Amino acid sequence: MGKVKNIYSALLHGATLGLWDEALMAHVIEVCPYATERRVIKAASRTLLDPEVEDRNILNVICNLAIKLRAGPITAAALPASLDTSAALIDPNPAVIKSFSST
Repeated sequence: MGKVKNIYSALLHGATLGLWDEALMAHVIEVCPYATERRVIKAASRTLLDPEVEDRNILNVICNLAIKLRAGPITAAALPASLDTSAALIDPNPAVIKSFSST
């Protein structure tokens, strides 16, 4: 558990410096070269249990990093086939919008 504690300290230190996302992860890896995504996620989850961490911004930054690491990158291949992203761009009823814009 010592490695996770060190990563936890590096996360808190980086977040208090104003680092976030890739910059925060780079800081953690610089301080703790043995940091893996799994250990960073474990260390980030400790922030939710630490009563001394009261700054909402720090909690948001660290938890967002953990969520991004856990979720991984979102690619088109990862989306379900039933999800049609082009449907959101099509106007379902152009006559209604046309009547509002002409008034």
